[in-house]
Amino acid sequence: MKISSISFKEPPVYHEFPPLYEGLGLPELSSFIQQRFEFAYTLGKAERTGLASIRFYKRQGDFELHIPDKMPGVG
Repeated sequence: MKISSISFKEPPVYHEFPPLYEGLGLPELSSFIQQRFEFAYTLGKAERTGLASIRFYKRQGDFELHIPDKMPGVG
């Protein structure tokens, strides 16, 4: 699979949680920045597009990529 382009569709969204929740150590209750994007990829001879989002958890310094729809030809 080759990714040929990525384009951001909207500005990043900041999700802030109160410090009480930040101290629990659960990523789903940690502040993060999320950015949605569209990407084009080639698999074999077929070129397709997909939608995804990436999250950056500020406290942990971790990234999470989420592709909500199935990608034809991939797993």
